[in-house]
Amino acid sequence: MLEIKNLSKSFGELKVLKSISFSVESGEVIGILGKNGAGKTTLFEAIYQAINYQGLILYNSNSIERKDISYVETENYFYPYMLAEEYLDLFGAINSRLVLEKHGLPTKRYIDQFSTGMKKKLAILAALLLDRSIIVLDEPFNGLDFESVEYLYQLIKNFKSQGKIIILSSHILETLTNSSDRIIYLKNGTIDTIIESRDFHYLKTHKNIFFEF
Repeated sequence: MLEIKNLSKSFGELKVLKSISFSVESGEVIGILGKNGAGKTTLFEAIYQAINYQGLILYNSNSIERKDISYVETENYFYPYMLAEEYLDLFGAINSRLVLEKHGLPTKRYIDQFSTGMKKKLAILAALLLDRSIIVLDEPFNGLDFESVEYLYQLIKNFKSQGKIIILSSHILETLTNSSDRIIYLKNGTIDTIIESRDFHYLKTHKNIFFEF
């Protein structure tokens, strides 16, 4: 279980996160929804231990460590003039070429020549190879075409079936209702609303009941 207790983060006088608390069970997918500046990325960076913060983040009752987490950022950095199979080799792929071919990515093209969606898919594949217990995906649907979105849905289902903890964010509500067990709506650095999957069907016609956009 991942437990976040009274998590707060300020940058100078700006309070970005304000005493956030929630927990995630193994095999559960949590969607994080919110406007730009709501604190989604700051939350993810705190979970990944990339920034200092106030509060507690625990995994199985112990302080969380980076080795527990695969973190796919909104914008992923790739070394110039690196082939996709060379990149996957860094993450311990046994046969990078076969992995890339299986997932529809070119094997002999520099990553700099990939589309945004292809780069996103490659980064998610690398996260898969790390085989960590907690997977954090910051705006993973950005730049993906329809086929790649469906591919990502299937990957998330696979992660879930393996008992992984998955936390992802999106600006597109439909992508979260299609992939999440719960949606946490962040507003001004606090948890404004938590929507359970049983209530997702109300969102299309009664969105204003849950969210103030």
